[in-house]
Amino acid sequence: MTRVFKFCIWCIFFVILLFSSLVQSAAFLSNIEDLPLMTGLTEEKDSAILFESSSGRIAESIAVGKISERDVSKFYKETLPQFGWNTDSVNWFWREEEILSLRFSLINEENGTIRVHFKIVPR
Repeated sequence: MTRVFKFCIWCIFFVILLFSSLVQSAAFLSNIEDLPLMTGLTEEKDSAILFESSSGRIAESIAVGKISERDVSKFYKETLPQFGWNTDSVNWFWREEEILSLRFSLINEENGTIRVHFKIVPR
């Protein structure tokens, strides 16, 4: 094989590898398609609720993980503005006609497992 051909094969392999890792890291909540799920959290899909009407939507979802509340809050404060959300307080966001709140509860104090409750309601 020629050097150019080998180089092209390596480039294709690298692009495929890069793309597959990006796709794996881009997880979103099942019922809130534009709300990313932080790495380290696992959605409890049976908890997902979605109700839509002419006055807006109500969506709730729960995720759990062995991660600190502070890290989760920091992640969403840094990430959600990229999806059009605004904030001026901890764990409370708004955009257009919606309000998003994050609530936390400790499931297991020994290993630090927390539950994150995501809720969207009309503004």
